[in-house]
Amino acid sequence: MQTAFWKHAPSWAAKLAYGILSLVLAYLGAYASLYRFANHDVLSQRANSAMQKTGYRVTFDKNIQRSLFPRPTVTIRNARLQTPQGETDLTIGEVRVGMAWSSIFGQPEIEKLVLNHAEGTVYRTAKNEWNVASWLPQEEGGEPIPSFNRIMMNDSRLNITYGTHHFSLQNIQLQVYPTNNGHAYRIQADTPHADWQNLHWQAQGTAFLQQGSLHLPDIRLQFNGKAQDYTFTGSLQSAIQWQHEQLSAKNIRITADGEQYQTHLSATIDQLTHRHKEQQTLLKNLTATVNTAPDNRQIRGTLRTAQAQFDEQRAHSDEIQLNLNHSRLNNTPIVLTLNSGFDWQRDTGVSLNNFKLTTLQGSGQESRFSSEWEGSLHWQDQRQWHVQARGLLDRQPAQITLSHQPERLDGIISINKLDLNPYVGQSDAADSPLASYPEWLAHSAPWQMQLSIGNLILPKTAFSNVRATVKANERRISFDPLKADWYDGQSTGSLHILNHNPVQYQWQQHAENVQMQPLLQDLFAQKHLAGKGEITLKLQSQGAQSAEWLKNLSGSLSVEVKDGEWSGIDFSKIVQTLTQRPTSPETDTASKVMPFSNWTLSANIRQGISRHRHQILFLRPAAEVFATGEFNLAAHTLKEDIVITGKDSTTPLPLRVSNETDDDWDISLNYQKITEGLKTPEEKQQAISDTLKQQWQWLKQQSSAQPEHSAAPKP
Repeated sequence: MQTAFWKHAPSWAAKLAYGILSLVLAYLGAYASLYRFANHDVLSQRANSAMQKTGYRVTFDKNIQRSLFPRPTVTIRNARLQTPQGETDLTIGEVRVGMAWSSIFGQPEIEKLVLNHAEGTVYRTAKNEWNVASWLPQEEGGEPIPSFNRIMMNDSRLNITYGTHHFSLQNIQLQVYPTNNGHAYRIQADTPHADWQNLHWQAQGTAFLQQGSLHLPDIRLQFNGKAQDYTFTGSLQSAIQWQHEQLSAKNIRITADGEQYQTHLSATIDQLTHRHKEQQTLLKNLTATVNTAPDNRQIRGTLRTAQAQFDEQRAHSDEIQLNLNHSRLNNTPIVLTLNSGFDWQRDTGVSLNNFKLTTLQGSGQESRFSSEWEGSLHWQDQRQWHVQARGLLDRQPAQITLSHQPERLDGIISINKLDLNPYVGQSDAADSPLASYPEWLAHSAPWQMQLSIGNLILPKTAFSNVRATVKANERRISFDPLKADWYDGQSTGSLHILNHNPVQYQWQQHAENVQMQPLLQDLFAQKHLAGKGEITLKLQSQGAQSAEWLKNLSGSLSVEVKDGEWSGIDFSKIVQTLTQRPTSPETDTASKVMPFSNWTLSANIRQGISRHRHQILFLRPAAEVFATGEFNLAAHTLKEDIVITGKDSTTPLPLRVSNETDDDWDISLNYQKITEGLKTPEEKQQAISDTLKQQWQWLKQQSSAQPEHSAAPKP
């Protein structure tokens, strides 16, 4: 009956039946072939045969899943790659191998390889080779290696150890697919580390193998993350090649932006080569630029080098160029330029040999920190370094030698001339280098050095031949002893700068044979006293500018001058004004400059106001002057009560002197002093008249007297 059916059935039905039968037989054959090919023992033998020269062993679960559609697929679970010592370098939770249909009856060809939940460890072996190199089996002497078309990796992890450094790539997602020029790839991962909260990166490009080398001609990588609660982003572009233990990268472009301090970094490297066997890295034409703004400061820096080489023990460059631009908010920047050879060794530190350093802030007459140095620097660490340099500081010859040991910083500084006015006389106190105590002293060993300055110019005064022992720590800077020539005299004392807010200064000095006229002119804008004197002062103040110093100045001052001249009080004009009588030219001339034998002053200063007492013994006109008063150091204003007692005169002349400017003096009788104890207006008027008459007669006598010498000896 069945034969009759096939005999009389339509032709299409027969063809359909034969077709179905053929498909069933083909399916059964393909599945049988796949089963035979994907048998646990067969796959294990093939895998271990391919890895036999590496020493690695491949294991996986016996339960293998197979399917024919949509393509022949073999699913392997819990695959492991183990070293000869039994340690696992690679585990893969699931391997899905999608085979090309031609693989069923011919050379194995993998259409799609999917790796899920893989975890690998990359490290250097005892032979100083990367273990990952052994993961790629060689074809000679083993089973044929199947070709790959597409590769995917999901939810995987890679742990990397390089020397003493450890890091991992987590949540790896990888796609590799064919293109006309090889294979395109996309990869992304997270890289956790103690230095940041999170870091995510992704890269893409094309890759191909050529004569045993891996080429990544157009890698483009972007990253973003967070550190200390601040975000950062960046990118890298390059063309990379790996061949025979050598990594080469060309046309490297790196950018990075950080939210913290508004930091931007950009760098370019024409070529970078890493030779693994020598553990050496070479680079050509590096240019790196950074912009950042920490703590209300703006820093811009550029580093350039034509070539450099480094490894784990040493880094070297024949020449580096560093340009640094640093400024506080809204202030003139300081520009630093450094050219030097560079050498770093792990055991001995950094050496800059024959460096050339220039610094400058501002321009023209307002420039500061103008310097040109040549020398050498050796830096082992923050606690041990040595620098020696000579050159120009503010266009004046200078020389410096500093040696920092863990317990102390020793040094010698020699400067031909140093003008501190540009540093402490600015209108903006925050811009002054002395506005605050140096922060770096809190992290430095105590200083002790010898300082020598040919000429030191300060606000309101100047010194020459300065010699001092300088000691400094986080609490104070001391110049003790401080010796110097001061207006042709010799002085010794000390200066202490204290770490207070604001900075406090303490100055003690004793000087002899000092020219008084230029000193008083510089310090107090007074020019009435001439001669050589002895000065003892003990002062303290605080602030960052000369105006602040004068306002806050306190302390004591004593002065004694012998055989000098006084030109502050014109006796002839005083008498002419008070008596309303004209004086002769001789009287007028004689009274303009009055020589004296002795002049003493003692003053107590509080908050910039000097309350003083002084006494003068004049030679011509012969008189004794005693005065008390106060002087505002910042405003240069004087209020003084003066009592003049002429020689052989029993009636003193009390005066009151004040001024608004140095040349605008107001001199009047001290009526209260003259009429003290008198009651009636008539008595007071008579006392005033008698006083003026006696002073007039005394002045005429002094003017007509012919001294043996026309003037006192000049100082």
